[in-house]
Amino acid sequence: MSKREIYDAILNPKQGRLFTVGTVYTVDPFAVILDGDTTAIPCQSLTGLLGLKVGSRVVLLRYGKQYIAVGVIGKSFDAATKVEVSTHEAETYADDVHGLAGKVIEESGSDTNGSYVRWSNGLQVCWIPSVTLAYVNTAMLRASWTYPVGFISKPVGSANPIGYSPTVAGRSSSEVINCGTSSCTIAASTQTGAFGVDDTWQFQAIVVGWWK
Repeated sequence: MSKREIYDAILNPKQGRLFTVGTVYTVDPFAVILDGDTTAIPCQSLTGLLGLKVGSRVVLLRYGKQYIAVGVIGKSFDAATKVEVSTHEAETYADDVHGLAGKVIEESGSDTNGSYVRWSNGLQVCWIPSVTLAYVNTAMLRASWTYPVGFISKPVGSANPIGYSPTVAGRSSSEVINCGTSSCTIAASTQTGAFGVDDTWQFQAIVVGWWK
């Protein structure tokens, strides 16, 4: 069969022609075991088809009683490939697989003190969705938040109210977060007389720093 006839069969399929898949059994002579079969059959291949070797997965065109390999669809799974795969499976982030060293999550969790994520490069983020600021004096509401896990040095943080101030006067307050390695203080302060002894205010907070 000529190359022109093969291309015509691919581009203009007719009844009795179909594609199937198999595995190369031998290269010279060229023989393939079709998927679902156990016996190798003689085949032809397109001139210059690259990647043909024992174990290669190939697409075959059935043309009458002939089978023509028209493409290679997979790398042969030979002994060298098996070693390569086994080595890759044994690698961890520390081996910088695909450039992931220092960029993967090593630990995470949550409890009543909030949630945290630790990355393998030492970065840590802790956050809490709601912490209650309570009365200190008529100009300040304050809360202390203990992180779910500690830092090795002082982190930086941010806090903001979840809702409006309990009083109109309190809406002009300034929010302050003072971070330590194991906890932080969150405060809302404004002019004297803004808050009453029963006033509370819900805040959310997040801190970022290093755990190692």
